[in-house]
Amino acid sequence: MQSKEQLVVPAICGLSAHELSIVAPRALEHLPKMLQAAKSSKDTKVSSNSLKLFSMLASSYPGAEQILLDQLVNTDVSENAVVIVNSLAILIVQKAQIDLVLTALKTIETHQFAMRLIPLFCSSIASLAQFSSTTLLQALLRAASLLRDERTRTEIEWQMVKLCMQWPQPQMPLVIRGILADRHMVLHGELVTLGGQYPVRGFEVQRWSSAGAPPLQGEDKTVYINRQSAIISVSRKDFHAKSPCEITSRTVVGRHIWDLDTHEDVRKPATNVTNWLRKEALKGKRPGRESQGILGAMDDPFDDLPDYPPSRGSPSPVDGAAQFTSMIETSRRQPQPLGTSSAAHDHLPAFTPNAKLLEWRSLSASLGFVPLVSQVHANFPRDLKHLDQTSSREVHKVAVIYVGESQEDRASILSNTTASASAQFDSFTSELGWEVKVGRGHDGYTGGLPVETRAPYFADAEAEVIFHVSTMLNGDVQQKWKHIGNDEVHVVWTENTRKVYTRETIATKFCDVLIVLEQVGDKMVRVRVDTASALEFGPLFDGALVTMSELSQLVRLTVINASRAYRLARVEHSRPLRHREEVFCNEALAHMKPMPLAQSINHLYVPTI
Repeated sequence: MQSKEQLVVPAICGLSAHELSIVAPRALEHLPKMLQAAKSSKDTKVSSNSLKLFSMLASSYPGAEQILLDQLVNTDVSENAVVIVNSLAILIVQKAQIDLVLTALKTIETHQFAMRLIPLFCSSIASLAQFSSTTLLQALLRAASLLRDERTRTEIEWQMVKLCMQWPQPQMPLVIRGILADRHMVLHGELVTLGGQYPVRGFEVQRWSSAGAPPLQGEDKTVYINRQSAIISVSRKDFHAKSPCEITSRTVVGRHIWDLDTHEDVRKPATNVTNWLRKEALKGKRPGRESQGILGAMDDPFDDLPDYPPSRGSPSPVDGAAQFTSMIETSRRQPQPLGTSSAAHDHLPAFTPNAKLLEWRSLSASLGFVPLVSQVHANFPRDLKHLDQTSSREVHKVAVIYVGESQEDRASILSNTTASASAQFDSFTSELGWEVKVGRGHDGYTGGLPVETRAPYFADAEAEVIFHVSTMLNGDVQQKWKHIGNDEVHVVWTENTRKVYTRETIATKFCDVLIVLEQVGDKMVRVRVDTASALEFGPLFDGALVTMSELSQLVRLTVINASRAYRLARVEHSRPLRHREEVFCNEALAHMKPMPLAQSINHLYVPTI
């Protein structure tokens, strides 16, 4: 094998999944020696082929991590470096080797292609956060300090913010310092507002940023308050409702709603201070207190105050007592009974402020609402509805296609249903996310699916993903194709051992990334990756062999990174939170005008609120 490696190794890489499973044990016996020989001879072509094959089979070779790190140090081919980094990421995720993260990053940061490899590596190990979010954050902080390209560094900062949102981090001040240095106020606001609060208990994750706008209120029942960083609206609902008043706060980060109501409770006066003062007042200066030390001497500090004699020029109140008594005795004024009202006021109704009104006035004054009430135009509620429908998270839709035995055309492939799919495929799709039913009860991203359609859905603090599984879609072949044909990323599970699945099998101009999964026995899957343009993403790469237990998680992470890489390749692309910031400032906040104080008091303090 070693004498003909130039012909044999590429041929092995092109074998089918079943054939590769037969050859793999024998190939792993020779590959480490071949890599060492290629390193000594500096034969780039032989080294590339051997390296690709070893990376494909690395999960079955003990100690493969160190061999890959050594190869990364010596390789000067960018394609080889990308394969090594992705293979390392898969091994780290599979074995949860947290300690290897910083070791690999130190090797990557000194490489000549470090600026390309660092963001690739960081995005590929994102799933390690469930094992040690602190270690992953340390790696991201180190990576951000090395990157010079602002756009690439910003992507790393997005990942850091996501980590800090999902897990409380002692290093959050360092993250905030870096974000403020780059003047990313949006990220700073998201981190300060939501840090360590995801997911909120009792709050479904799909509602994190995708909840629909509430019914529009009449302008006469809503007061808008401009806090510059937030738009607060106070809405009066039905007076007989359980919570007649609702406060909504809209920021760049999202929307939060509170229902206001009064809670009856007996007010208990604080007696601790009063009891202490009474106790101290009863204490006097007794002989021997000084002998008790400093505590005894300080028990009654008022006793130490000096007594000043009265001024000579001012008369004593005691001297005028007799004169004052004489004035009272000679006075002819008749005392009037207290509490009686004159007849002129008997017909006037007494006004007693409502307890809720008093509480509302106190609350709004404490929050500083009075001088900030704003005038808005008639269509302002529509602007707020647009803001509410602008998500702060990325949304992705991914096609997942099942190909049965001997199926080679679109009609036969898309005619598969849940009943005709294999148990392995059903297990794979069930672990991509949690199954949801589009319609009432699902407030997350739908990917354009009609009501009553079931689909795997996944969401975290940064993104929402819905998978268009061909066997779960309703309707005929043409109706299924309307959803699948428009997706940017296609994942194909094929059980056709006679013909390889290619782009031409189901041709579409929208499939920018094609990931084909082929079973290798009962526990392994071979991955083939085909991109329409030059994109770098991971952790899965062309030819990778992974176990069934990690397949769903690695595929989900790869399709998110692939979709994100495709969008970042466009210069005009911006994160959803950036777009929401533009809508917030240009379409909502800019239309709020200050209101005169008298008018704002009338709007805010009217009894009907």
